Amino acid sequence: GFSTLQAMIPLAQSNGSLFFTDLRMVNFDDQNRWEGNAGVGYRWFSEPVNRVLGVNAFVDARKSDYHLYQQLGVGFEALSPNIEFRMNGYFIMGAAHRDVGQVDFTNLGIINGNNVIARSQTLEVARGGGDIEIGGRLPFLDRFAPRAYVSFYTYSAEHVQTANGVRGRLEAQL
Repeated sequence: GFSTLQAMIPLAQSNGSLFFTDLRMVNFDDQNRWEGNAGVGYRWFSEPVNRVLGVNAFVDARKSDYHLYQQLGVGFEALSPNIEFRMNGYFIMGAAHRDVGQVDFTNLGIINGNNVIARSQTLEVARGGGDIEIGGRLPFLDRFAPRAYVSFYTYSAEHVQTANGVRGRLEAQL
């Protein structure tokens, strides 16, 4: 399991716009692993497109068993009462590949009079990438305001296979 503490704090608000900060801290209960996010965002109502538009920027940090990784996240959103669109990009800050120890030595034998030994290393890799999500209000169970979302993500790093996938989520107000 994990424990989360999160706060979205308005910093400035006017008729039709909001500037805010969002802070989040997560602890994974069964291990000494932490992650946190701190960012700012701005949302405003755009009359020409009849939507709330928003931009945001976050710094994310995550502690693995071995290292602390950080990334910059930037995002855009377009929201209406019935449909929502979001897209985010994630950029690794600092080293993306980190050595977590030497795992194995293998004696390859004697080659041209030299004893040759191969060494295997284990690396942790942080991947940058992005995601796009679209979703909105479902046309039933109005009492619970159900919403459904689908998103596509892609994360990559040098010398490792790219991770692509599709994700879905459901929301309801109980």
